[in-house]
Amino acid sequence: MGPTASLTGFPNANVKLWLVGTLLGTIGYGALIVLCLGCAINYIHSNAAGRRGSLDVGYRKGTSFGRFFLPYILWMFLLSTLAVVCSCIALVDVLFPPPGGAGEVMTRFVRFGGVVSLVVASWTADALVIWRCVILYEDASRAVRFSVDILLCITALISLGLGLTYLATSLTDLNKFMLIFVLATSICNSIMTTLIVLRLSYHQRFIQKALGSEYGSPYARVMVMCVESAALIVVFNLAHVCAHFNSNIGLVLSHQLLVHVYGISALLILYRVLSGRIRGGEITSDEIKLNTQDARFSLHFSTCSSSTQYPRNDDDYPR
Repeated sequence: MGPTASLTGFPNANVKLWLVGTLLGTIGYGALIVLCLGCAINYIHSNAAGRRGSLDVGYRKGTSFGRFFLPYILWMFLLSTLAVVCSCIALVDVLFPPPGGAGEVMTRFVRFGGVVSLVVASWTADALVIWRCVILYEDASRAVRFSVDILLCITALISLGLGLTYLATSLTDLNKFMLIFVLATSICNSIMTTLIVLRLSYHQRFIQKALGSEYGSPYARVMVMCVESAALIVVFNLAHVCAHFNSNIGLVLSHQLLVHVYGISALLILYRVLSGRIRGGEITSDEIKLNTQDARFSLHFSTCSSSTQYPRNDDDYPR
Protein backbone atom coordinates (compact mmCIF):
# COMPACT_ATOMS: atom_id res chain seq x y z
CA MET A 1 0.00 0.00 0.00
CA GLY A 2 1.45 3.37 -1.07
CA PRO A 3 1.68 6.48 1.09
CA THR A 4 -1.44 8.01 -0.45
CA ALA A 5 -3.44 4.86 0.24
CA SER A 6 -2.13 4.68 3.81
CA LEU A 7 -3.03 8.30 4.48
CA THR A 8 -6.46 8.41 2.86
CA GLY A 9 -7.63 4.85 3.57
CA PHE A 10 -8.37 4.01 -0.09
CA PRO A 11 -6.48 0.87 -1.23
CA ASN A 12 -5.81 1.98 -4.83
CA ALA A 13 -5.24 5.66 -4.18
CA ASN A 14 -2.16 7.28 -5.68
CA VAL A 15 -0.85 10.81 -5.97
CA LYS A 16 -2.19 11.43 -9.49
CA LEU A 17 -5.63 10.03 -8.70
CA TRP A 18 -5.88 12.00 -5.47
CA LEU A 19 -4.72 15.15 -7.25
CA VAL A 20 -7.47 14.80 -9.87
CA GLY A 21 -10.04 14.20 -7.13
CA THR A 22 -8.83 17.25 -5.22
CA LEU A 23 -9.11 19.42 -8.33
CA LEU A 24 -12.66 18.18 -8.98
CA GLY A 25 -13.49 18.77 -5.33
CA THR A 26 -12.26 22.36 -5.48
CA ILE A 27 -14.46 22.95 -8.55
CA GLY A 28 -17.46 21.67 -6.61
CA TYR A 29 -16.35 23.81 -3.66
CA GLY A 30 -16.32 26.88 -5.90
CA ALA A 31 -19.85 26.13 -7.10
CA LEU A 32 -20.98 25.76 -3.50
CA ILE A 33 -19.39 29.09 -2.54
CA VAL A 34 -21.31 30.81 -5.34
CA LEU A 35 -24.56 29.22 -4.10
CA CYS A 36 -23.79 30.23 -0.51
CA LEU A 37 -23.25 33.84 -1.56
CA GLY A 38 -26.44 33.80 -3.63
CA CYS A 39 -28.45 32.34 -0.75
CA ALA A 40 -27.00 34.85 1.72
CA ILE A 41 -27.80 37.80 -0.57
CA ASN A 42 -31.34 36.54 -1.15
CA TYR A 43 -31.74 36.00 2.59
CA ILE A 44 -30.79 39.62 3.31
CA HIS A 45 -33.08 40.92 0.57
CA SER A 46 -35.99 38.76 1.68
CA ASN A 47 -35.51 39.90 5.28
CA ALA A 48 -35.69 43.52 4.16
CA ALA A 49 -38.74 42.81 2.01
CA GLY A 50 -40.37 40.99 4.92
CA ARG A 51 -39.96 44.04 7.14
CA ARG A 52 -41.64 46.15 4.46
CA GLY A 53 -44.56 43.72 4.40
CA SER A 54 -43.91 42.36 0.93
CA LEU A 55 -45.68 39.12 0.08
CA ASP A 56 -43.67 38.42 -3.07
CA VAL A 57 -40.73 36.73 -1.40
CA GLY A 58 -40.18 33.07 -0.74
CA TYR A 59 -39.00 33.71 2.81
CA ARG A 60 -41.16 35.21 5.53
CA LYS A 61 -40.03 36.05 9.04
CA GLY A 62 -42.95 34.10 10.41
CA THR A 63 -41.80 30.77 9.01
CA SER A 64 -40.56 28.44 11.72
CA PHE A 65 -37.41 27.42 9.90
CA GLY A 66 -36.62 30.84 8.45
CA ARG A 67 -34.45 31.95 11.35
CA PHE A 68 -32.13 28.99 10.69
CA PHE A 69 -31.54 29.75 7.01
CA LEU A 70 -28.36 31.80 7.49
CA PRO A 71 -26.75 29.39 10.01
CA TYR A 72 -27.71 26.54 7.66
CA ILE A 73 -25.89 28.22 4.77
CA LEU A 74 -22.82 28.86 6.93
CA TRP A 75 -22.84 25.28 8.22
CA MET A 76 -22.86 23.83 4.71
CA PHE A 77 -19.99 26.13 3.76
CA LEU A 78 -17.93 24.98 6.76
CA LEU A 79 -18.51 21.29 5.99
CA SER A 80 -17.47 21.76 2.39
CA THR A 81 -14.41 23.71 3.53
CA LEU A 82 -13.43 20.89 5.89
CA ALA A 83 -13.63 18.37 3.04
CA VAL A 84 -11.39 20.49 0.79
CA VAL A 85 -8.89 21.10 3.60
CA CYS A 86 -8.62 17.37 4.32
CA SER A 87 -8.07 16.58 0.63
CA CYS A 88 -5.37 19.24 0.32
CA ILE A 89 -3.61 18.15 3.52
CA ALA A 90 -3.54 14.56 2.28
CA LEU A 91 -2.00 15.67 -1.01
CA VAL A 92 0.62 17.89 0.63
CA ASP A 93 1.56 15.24 3.18
CA VAL A 94 2.12 12.66 0.45
CA LEU A 95 4.29 15.02 -1.60
CA PHE A 96 6.11 16.38 1.45
CA PRO A 97 5.95 13.79 4.27
CA PRO A 98 5.98 15.37 7.75
CA PRO A 99 8.80 14.38 10.12
CA GLY A 100 8.45 12.18 13.17
CA GLY A 101 5.05 11.17 14.53
CA ALA A 102 3.20 14.04 12.89
CA GLY A 103 2.30 11.75 10.00
CA GLU A 104 0.08 9.57 12.21
CA VAL A 105 -1.74 12.64 13.50
CA MET A 106 -2.31 13.89 9.97
CA THR A 107 -3.56 10.48 8.88
CA ARG A 108 -6.18 10.46 11.62
CA PHE A 109 -7.22 14.04 10.87
CA VAL A 110 -7.55 13.41 7.12
CA ARG A 111 -9.54 10.19 7.53
CA PHE A 112 -11.82 11.34 10.31
CA GLY A 113 -12.27 14.87 8.95
CA GLY A 114 -13.25 13.55 5.53
CA VAL A 115 -15.80 11.16 6.99
CA VAL A 116 -17.23 13.74 9.41
CA SER A 117 -17.80 16.25 6.61
CA LEU A 118 -19.41 13.57 4.43
CA VAL A 119 -21.77 12.18 7.07
CA VAL A 120 -22.79 15.51 8.59
CA ALA A 121 -23.35 17.07 5.15
CA SER A 122 -25.64 14.17 4.29
CA TRP A 123 -27.56 14.63 7.55
CA THR A 124 -27.86 18.37 6.97
CA ALA A 125 -29.18 17.93 3.43
CA ASP A 126 -31.68 15.31 4.63
CA ALA A 127 -32.88 17.64 7.40
CA LEU A 128 -33.92 20.27 4.86
CA VAL A 129 -35.90 17.74 2.81
CA ILE A 130 -37.54 16.34 5.95
CA TRP A 131 -38.59 19.85 6.93
CA ARG A 132 -40.20 20.41 3.53
CA CYS A 133 -42.11 17.14 3.92
CA VAL A 134 -43.35 18.12 7.37
CA ILE A 135 -44.51 21.54 6.12
CA LEU A 136 -46.31 20.06 3.12
CA TYR A 137 -48.20 17.45 5.14
CA GLU A 138 -49.25 19.76 7.99
CA ASP A 139 -52.77 20.15 6.60
CA ALA A 140 -53.17 16.48 5.64
CA SER A 141 -55.52 14.14 7.45
CA ARG A 142 -54.41 12.76 10.79
CA ALA A 143 -53.84 9.25 9.44
CA VAL A 144 -51.79 10.46 6.48
CA ARG A 145 -49.77 12.84 8.63
CA PHE A 146 -49.08 10.11 11.19
CA SER A 147 -47.96 7.66 8.49
CA VAL A 148 -45.67 10.24 6.91
CA ASP A 149 -44.18 11.17 10.30
CA ILE A 150 -43.46 7.52 11.05
CA LEU A 151 -41.82 7.02 7.65
CA LEU A 152 -39.71 10.16 8.06
CA CYS A 153 -38.63 9.06 11.54
CA ILE A 154 -37.58 5.65 10.23
CA THR A 155 -35.55 7.11 7.37
CA ALA A 156 -33.93 9.64 9.71
CA LEU A 157 -33.01 6.95 12.25
CA ILE A 158 -31.54 4.73 9.51
CA SER A 159 -29.40 7.57 8.21
CA LEU A 160 -28.38 8.57 11.73
CA GLY A 161 -27.48 5.02 12.80
CA LEU A 162 -25.49 4.17 9.69
CA GLY A 163 -23.74 7.53 9.82
CA LEU A 164 -22.66 7.02 13.42
CA THR A 165 -21.43 3.52 12.58
CA TYR A 166 -19.48 4.91 9.65
CA LEU A 167 -17.89 7.53 11.92
CA ALA A 168 -16.99 4.94 14.56
CA THR A 169 -15.16 2.70 12.07
CA SER A 170 -13.52 5.39 9.92
CA LEU A 171 -10.12 5.20 11.63
CA THR A 172 -9.83 1.43 11.27
CA ASP A 173 -11.49 0.68 7.95
CA LEU A 174 -12.70 3.67 5.94
CA ASN A 175 -14.63 1.68 3.34
CA LYS A 176 -16.33 -0.77 5.69
CA PHE A 177 -19.67 1.03 5.99
CA MET A 178 -19.23 3.56 3.19
CA LEU A 179 -21.19 1.53 0.64
CA ILE A 180 -24.11 0.89 3.01
CA PHE A 181 -24.29 4.52 4.12
CA VAL A 182 -24.25 5.85 0.56
CA LEU A 183 -26.96 3.41 -0.53
CA ALA A 184 -29.10 4.32 2.48
CA THR A 185 -28.70 8.01 1.68
CA SER A 186 -29.90 7.42 -1.88
CA ILE A 187 -32.93 5.42 -0.71
CA CYS A 188 -33.88 7.99 1.95
CA ASN A 189 -33.67 10.87 -0.52
CA SER A 190 -35.75 8.95 -3.06
CA ILE A 191 -38.44 8.24 -0.46
CA MET A 192 -38.64 11.82 0.80
CA THR A 193 -38.66 13.28 -2.70
CA THR A 194 -41.47 10.89 -3.66
CA LEU A 195 -43.50 12.09 -0.66
CA ILE A 196 -42.97 15.72 -1.70
CA VAL A 197 -43.94 15.07 -5.32
CA LEU A 198 -47.07 13.16 -4.29
CA ARG A 199 -48.20 15.97 -2.01
CA LEU A 200 -47.48 18.64 -4.61
CA SER A 201 -49.43 16.64 -7.18
CA TYR A 202 -52.39 16.56 -4.79
CA HIS A 203 -52.22 20.33 -4.30
CA GLN A 204 -51.89 20.86 -8.04
CA ARG A 205 -54.98 18.80 -8.83
CA PHE A 206 -56.99 20.56 -6.12
CA ILE A 207 -56.00 24.05 -7.29
CA GLN A 208 -56.69 23.21 -10.92
CA LYS A 209 -60.09 21.81 -10.01
CA ALA A 210 -60.99 24.85 -7.92
CA LEU A 211 -59.47 27.72 -9.90
CA GLY A 212 -58.60 26.38 -13.35
CA SER A 213 -55.81 24.57 -15.13
CA GLU A 214 -53.66 27.71 -15.49
CA TYR A 215 -52.94 27.65 -11.75
CA GLY A 216 -51.08 24.34 -11.80
CA SER A 217 -47.83 25.31 -13.54
CA PRO A 218 -45.95 26.60 -10.43
CA TYR A 219 -46.46 23.24 -8.75
CA ALA A 220 -44.93 21.43 -11.71
CA ARG A 221 -41.87 23.66 -11.44
CA VAL A 222 -41.50 22.91 -7.74
CA MET A 223 -41.74 19.18 -8.44
CA VAL A 224 -39.03 19.48 -11.09
CA MET A 225 -36.87 21.41 -8.63
CA CYS A 226 -37.23 18.74 -5.92
CA VAL A 227 -36.59 15.90 -8.34
CA GLU A 228 -33.50 17.62 -9.74
CA SER A 229 -32.10 18.17 -6.25
CA ALA A 230 -32.69 14.56 -5.23
CA ALA A 231 -31.41 13.22 -8.56
CA LEU A 232 -28.13 15.06 -8.00
CA ILE A 233 -27.56 13.12 -4.78
CA VAL A 234 -28.84 9.78 -6.09
CA VAL A 235 -26.79 9.89 -9.31
CA PHE A 236 -23.53 10.70 -7.54
CA ASN A 237 -24.22 8.14 -4.81
CA LEU A 238 -24.90 5.42 -7.38
CA ALA A 239 -21.73 6.41 -9.22
CA HIS A 240 -19.92 6.06 -5.90
CA VAL A 241 -21.38 2.58 -5.42
CA CYS A 242 -20.47 1.52 -8.97
CA ALA A 243 -16.93 2.80 -8.45
CA HIS A 244 -16.71 0.62 -5.35
CA PHE A 245 -16.91 -2.46 -7.58
CA ASN A 246 -14.39 -1.07 -10.08
CA SER A 247 -11.27 -1.88 -8.07
CA ASN A 248 -11.94 1.25 -5.97
CA ILE A 249 -10.21 3.41 -8.61
CA GLY A 250 -13.13 5.76 -9.21
CA LEU A 251 -14.02 5.65 -5.53
CA VAL A 252 -11.36 8.25 -4.75
CA LEU A 253 -12.81 10.71 -7.26
CA SER A 254 -16.45 10.34 -6.27
CA HIS A 255 -15.64 10.39 -2.55
CA GLN A 256 -14.07 13.84 -2.81
CA LEU A 257 -17.15 15.17 -4.61
CA LEU A 258 -19.93 13.82 -2.40
CA VAL A 259 -19.73 16.46 0.34
CA HIS A 260 -20.02 19.26 -2.20
CA VAL A 261 -22.85 17.45 -4.00
CA TYR A 262 -24.84 17.19 -0.75
CA GLY A 263 -24.29 20.88 -0.07
CA ILE A 264 -25.16 21.99 -3.61
CA SER A 265 -28.31 19.85 -3.61
CA ALA A 266 -29.60 21.42 -0.39
CA LEU A 267 -28.58 24.96 -1.28
CA LEU A 268 -30.31 24.74 -4.65
CA ILE A 269 -33.62 24.22 -2.83
CA LEU A 270 -32.79 26.95 -0.34
CA TYR A 271 -31.85 29.35 -3.11
CA ARG A 272 -35.21 28.79 -4.81
CA VAL A 273 -37.04 29.27 -1.52
CA LEU A 274 -35.22 32.53 -0.83
CA SER A 275 -35.33 33.84 -4.38
CA GLY A 276 -39.01 34.75 -4.09
CA ARG A 277 -39.85 33.98 -7.72
CA ILE A 278 -43.29 32.72 -6.78
CA ARG A 279 -45.67 34.55 -9.06
CA GLY A 280 -43.61 34.02 -12.19
CA GLY A 281 -42.36 30.51 -11.54
CA GLU A 282 -41.22 28.83 -8.35
CA ILE A 283 -43.41 28.62 -5.31
CA THR A 284 -42.41 27.43 -1.86
CA SER A 285 -44.14 24.88 0.31
CA ASP A 286 -45.36 27.58 2.70
CA GLU A 287 -47.05 29.41 -0.18
CA ILE A 288 -48.46 26.11 -1.43
CA LYS A 289 -50.12 25.54 1.90
CA LEU A 290 -51.33 29.16 2.07
CA ASN A 291 -52.70 29.18 -1.49
CA THR A 292 -54.43 25.86 -0.95
CA GLN A 293 -56.17 27.17 2.14
CA ASP A 294 -57.12 30.37 0.28
CA ALA A 295 -58.51 28.30 -2.59
CA ARG A 296 -60.57 26.20 -0.19
CA PHE A 297 -61.90 29.33 1.49
CA SER A 298 -62.70 30.96 -1.85
CA LEU A 299 -64.49 27.86 -3.05
CA HIS A 300 -66.44 27.62 0.20
CA PHE A 301 -67.27 31.34 0.15
CA SER A 302 -68.50 31.26 -3.42
CA THR A 303 -70.67 28.24 -2.65
CA CYS A 304 -72.16 29.92 0.40
CA SER A 305 -72.69 33.16 -1.51
CA SER A 306 -74.61 31.44 -4.24
CA SER A 307 -76.94 29.93 -1.69
CA THR A 308 -77.34 32.95 0.62
CA GLN A 309 -77.24 35.98 -1.64
CA TYR A 310 -79.61 34.52 -4.21
CA PRO A 311 -82.36 32.77 -2.27
CA ARG A 312 -85.01 31.01 -4.17
CA ASN A 313 -88.14 33.09 -4.80
CA ASP A 314 -91.13 30.79 -4.95
CA ASP A 315 -93.14 33.44 -6.82
CA ASP A 316 -90.86 32.97 -9.83
CA TYR A 317 -91.73 29.30 -10.12
CA PRO A 318 -95.09 27.96 -11.19
CA ARG A 319 -96.98 25.91 -8.68
